[in-house]
Amino acid sequence: MPAPSLHSFGQIALSLACVGFFATLGVLVGGIGEGLVFTTLTLAAEPALWFVALSLTLHLALGGRALAALTTAFALLAFAVGVRQPQPPDSNHKAPAAITTVVKACAATLGAPQGEVTVATWNVAGSTDARGIARALIDLNADVIAAQEVRGQELWSEVIGYLLTYQESLYNEVVARGASPSPDTALVQGQYIEGMGGAGIGVIVRGGFFGRCGDERFAGVTVPMPAAPERIANAVLTFPVLPGVGAFPFVAVHLDRPAGPSELGGWGARIGRAGRLLAGVSRSLDADTIVIAGDTNTHRTFSRFGGLLAGAGLTEAVAGPSWPARLGPIPALPLYTLDRAFVGPSWTIASVEALRPSLPSDHLAVVARLRPTGEASSSR
Repeated sequence: MPAPSLHSFGQIALSLACVGFFATLGVLVGGIGEGLVFTTLTLAAEPALWFVALSLTLHLALGGRALAALTTAFALLAFAVGVRQPQPPDSNHKAPAAITTVVKACAATLGAPQGEVTVATWNVAGSTDARGIARALIDLNADVIAAQEVRGQELWSEVIGYLLTYQESLYNEVVARGASPSPDTALVQGQYIEGMGGAGIGVIVRGGFFGRCGDERFAGVTVPMPAAPERIANAVLTFPVLPGVGAFPFVAVHLDRPAGPSELGGWGARIGRAGRLLAGVSRSLDADTIVIAGDTNTHRTFSRFGGLLAGAGLTEAVAGPSWPARLGPIPALPLYTLDRAFVGPSWTIASVEALRPSLPSDHLAVVARLRPTGEASSSR
């Protein structure tokens, strides 16, 4: 067997240098900050980079150039891993004006969670099939659900009407928890706020209700989020109450997205400001039981967003890529983690998964099962 030549060692060294270069480039791109056009364009073009690199890898492998094929594949992987390096927690939050002293007082009355809760978020992609949406939501088997791109209050009311037909089974679920609810406790309650393009955010509580603030029913607080001119983006804060669990702050969110290449430059900056505001909601409420969930329209390569929420003491329930789940009528393999959930320190993430609902959508649903942190520690 012939000994490896200097030429072979040179090729291997060149391959390792190439992989190292792309790993370093990934770290630099991920750390530059989402506000720069170069970074935003790079991240937006990532699917194309994967397609080109994998095609080149296959071409080189079929041509018998194994080392070159491996170098290309590992360079792509190194870049992808490097660009996803998380930023350290950032405490540069901004308290939203919507979080008034009254809202803070409501949050101050909340105690530690008493039992497990399942939360979910799903973008319904503008579907007008109320029955189909309701069936898909039931299949998620979650206690509190945030839905995005709901086509108006009337449609959401229809969805709630269909969900109410499941009242008897919901009542049985509550009883199975060991609680003794009255029949109306098992009802489904829903709320709706306007969002971008006439499609808003719908929030439902299954087997519970929305909490009260003083003597009035707490209808939720709308927290405006940054958006491009002539568009709106919102988050809504509610206090779901579940038998056997208690009340906790739940923030459903749908952040802005670029409508075209001309808006890519400001997209990262808007996401950064949104991260500051959401972190500010958590800090203002000073409630360790907070849960934030929704379509953030930003994947995990935008690490500054996650760093801001981490700086507010929140932990992400990572489910993996959720978009695009469809390309037109054809199911697809998601590439980006757009639908995300973050929880306060009173919660331990027992499980989290991205599911494909029964109703077609370009988003997977993210479902997270949470248990009280004290319960998790005492069980070990």
